[in-house]
Amino acid sequence: MFGILPLVIIGIIIYVVVNNSNREDRRHESGIGGAISTRRLFQYALLLVALGVAASGITGLLSRVISGADVRRGTELAGPLASTVIGVPFFWMLALWVQKQHRTDPNERHSFAWSFYLNAALIGSVVTAGSTAFAFLNGFIDGDGYDGTVVAPFLVATGVWAAHWLVWRRVPPSTMADLHVMVASGVGLGAMAGGAAFIIGSLVDRTLADAGGVAVDRMLSDPVWSAVTAIGIGGTIWVWHWLLNGLNSSRTTIWQGYVILVGVLGGLLAAVIGGAIALFQLLQWFFGDPGASSAALHFRDTGWAFGVAAIGIGVW
Repeated sequence: MFGILPLVIIGIIIYVVVNNSNREDRRHESGIGGAISTRRLFQYALLLVALGVAASGITGLLSRVISGADVRRGTELAGPLASTVIGVPFFWMLALWVQKQHRTDPNERHSFAWSFYLNAALIGSVVTAGSTAFAFLNGFIDGDGYDGTVVAPFLVATGVWAAHWLVWRRVPPSTMADLHVMVASGVGLGAMAGGAAFIIGSLVDRTLADAGGVAVDRMLSDPVWSAVTAIGIGGTIWVWHWLLNGLNSSRTTIWQGYVILVGVLGGLLAAVIGGAIALFQLLQWFFGDPGASSAALHFRDTGWAFGVAAIGIGVW
């Protein structure tokens, strides 16, 4: 109880400060860009914190329900319950307040604070949803089976992402509106590229090992299935954000940064680094001192370098 009291007091203080400064802010804020006011920074920072507290509480409660744990007793229930009771109403009231301000003040959507909040919520939720989905599926690959504690954060994060995606569609910020689209596209592309490079590297290692008469694990091993899972999840994120929404969007600085830095430069660097390592090992075997008794042992680490180079060329 006493742990919640400081949060309530801070919330009341911030509300009073924000409410008193609201009229003064509107007198000084002008122009399409929208000034980064103290009121807006407090407002959206507090909204983001309330979202995190509410999501954390709901995740904790839902996790106990899905996993079959006793939800009626135990000290582990106190934290999620307190976060839910405090965070959900707090977030709801702040969201209604923000909605009212967007209706009464057209410049609200032009502020940097609104853009920061939306992008932070969307990026954080999509990364959480993707990572928890991977952890859930990877549990079956490792033989651990169903894990309800991983399902809960996935469901909550997906719900938060979907709700904020709809808000972004209806009230898009004028500053860095496509930031979360490009960041999520990069995350999805990285997961796909990493998984595909691992699979290609495994194929090369298997081929070299078979040629050298070295016993290897079966091709469809657990790490390979994990790579396939990463490709599936990363591909879903990438297709939605890039192919369906980002590819044909406005050619902003962020759009060009993703294409040039992540796609072109990132793919080229991966191809050069992976190709250089594979070529070095090849030349070392024929012209240098390989330090290994057989080709299979010498080239045991060549597969991943070749996979990185191949995927880098494809991304480039």
